[in-house]
Amino acid sequence: MSRLLFIFLFLTINAVHVLSKKSFVFVVDTTISMTDEISIIKSNINATVDSIKDYDVEFILLPFGDPDIGPPINETASGFIDMVHLIEENGGNDCPEESLGAIKMALEWSQPNSYIYVFTDARPRTKDIDQINTITNLCETQKSQVLIFLTGKCSPTETIDAVYYDVAKNCRGSVVFYDLGSLRYAFKYIKETVKTQWNQVDAQYDFLREKNISFAVDTYTTDMMFSIAGEHPDIEIINHFGEKVDVQRIINTSTACVVIMQQLTEGEYKAAVTGGDFGMVTIYTRRTIHVEFGFSSKIPRSLDETSKAPIPGIKCYILVILDANLELTSIKLQIAKTGEEIHLQYQALDETRGYYIANNIFEHGKTFKLSITARHKENNSVIEGVTPPVKPQEPGMLTEWMKPEVQIIGPEMNWAEFGDSTTFACKVTAFPKPRIIWEDDIGNTLPSQCVLVEIPSVYLTYANVANATRNANITCMAENAMGADAISLKLFILQLGTGRKESYTVR
Repeated sequence: MSRLLFIFLFLTINAVHVLSKKSFVFVVDTTISMTDEISIIKSNINATVDSIKDYDVEFILLPFGDPDIGPPINETASGFIDMVHLIEENGGNDCPEESLGAIKMALEWSQPNSYIYVFTDARPRTKDIDQINTITNLCETQKSQVLIFLTGKCSPTETIDAVYYDVAKNCRGSVVFYDLGSLRYAFKYIKETVKTQWNQVDAQYDFLREKNISFAVDTYTTDMMFSIAGEHPDIEIINHFGEKVDVQRIINTSTACVVIMQQLTEGEYKAAVTGGDFGMVTIYTRRTIHVEFGFSSKIPRSLDETSKAPIPGIKCYILVILDANLELTSIKLQIAKTGEEIHLQYQALDETRGYYIANNIFEHGKTFKLSITARHKENNSVIEGVTPPVKPQEPGMLTEWMKPEVQIIGPEMNWAEFGDSTTFACKVTAFPKPRIIWEDDIGNTLPSQCVLVEIPSVYLTYANVANATRNANITCMAENAMGADAISLKLFILQLGTGRKESYTVR
């Protein structure tokens, strides 16, 4: 495609950057020598995009040639496919190309934590080497990955330019040399980098012929992927019992080997990597945390006092529960349709149990996820987790009229220090809204509060005993036009000055 046509298309497309959405960027050398490669890209792009189109990414095509770069074209998944099929190669008589300038522009244009794939058959221009520092700084800031798929050299005896290795190492990527017969395997690699949310990527290229890599797997590690690039690369992984670990081989060509480990068990492992004179290893790790969470318009003390989705339009508290070995460091709200991220303030409710609380006012109809980042208290490793999608409750939902059903939240038997204040909770399911009363066993009505937690018929009700000086039965009663229900809890007072529990209740 001519550069003028690319510019025209760019000017007629309304490209909108959405905060926090990752970018899927193809940086394609469009010079004449890339004719066969571009044909292979076109043959594989439909299936590749189709396999990742449901992931939260924006698509960008960035062509470069001799001497022009770009402009970048933002598109939808289907529009991106169309743009790739419109590429036409032209120009480019000299072998070195403006690949570094194109990588720099891709990093500047794309969102943080993005995927940048470079297709070229030539080394970078010598006069552009000074852009390495800028590219490195952008990669450190953006935390994006740059993978370079190289299909040619400026001369048959030339080695792969070390500049590309520097870019890949600093940008958590790899440099893989493919011939035309194996270039299609690059697209399998691309799919794996996007489909799994790898939250740790380490790149190193300092191995000659062989390299032994030791690594540990903890309880939070779920998947690992090893990418080895070089001449006739291979890998063998041994577990802490000295046994060979079964791996899934994604790519196994004369210049690239990609394997995946799944269903991992904790322990120490060793990877024996082999190859030709020079090679590069990139290790991808996915570590996830189990997150429990719930929502309420009152600060909850446990998940029993929450709902699975928030009520929109009001201040809503979010209870997040983590493994007690983890310390929460970040809670972000990810809005599904726009990709917008909202950082939430939080505080520890009970850090010894891993209980944290945040709050937000949720909008009706906006599905979201909670993105959780935590630090392991012992080894300081960073672990991330994302909840399943959550859709706020629907206002105005109708239901059949129903008699109240009262359930105790927490234990039936409760203990308090003499003179302390204590709070009880019950869940009431009823429609229409019932009248709720708390009483003690001598007929005193207790101060109480009632909040709706699930539209239209589930309520939480709280009662407070301000000065507990005697054992008592506390009863929660609910009544509406369909009937009534009640349930009692027992309050026991610790003997003053002894810390011993009484074994009787006042009748």
